[in-house]
Amino acid sequence: MTKKLKTFVAFIALGAAAMPAAFAQTPAVNWVCSPSSLQGIVSCLSSFQNLLDTIFWVIAIIFVFYAAFLYLTAAGSDDQLVKAKKTLIYAIVAMVVAILATSIRSFLTSVL
Repeated sequence: MTKKLKTFVAFIALGAAAMPAAFAQTPAVNWVCSPSSLQGIVSCLSSFQNLLDTIFWVIAIIFVFYAAFLYLTAAGSDDQLVKAKKTLIYAIVAMVVAILATSIRSFLTSVL
C-alpha cells in the first residue's frame, strides 16, 4: 500500500471509531415518521437534519485531523504545507457555515 492510501485508510478508521461517540451525543432519532400532519413532517425533517449534522461534524473533524497530519508530515515540503493550510481553512470555513446554519434555524424556530 502506498503512503497516501495508508493515511486515507487510517482516517476512515478514525472516523468509524468516532462515529458511535458522535451519535451518542445526539438525542435518539425516531425514524417512525407519520407525515399525516404538519407536525409529523416537521418532526421527520428535524430528525433527518440532526442525523446530517452529526455526520457532517464527524467528517469536519476528520478533515481537521487530516490537515494536521499533512502539516506534521510535510518535512519542509512547501506543496504539502500549502495543501495542509488550504485543507484546514476549508474545514474551519465549513464549520463556521454549519454553526451559522444551526443558529439561524434555532433563531427562526424561536421567532416563528
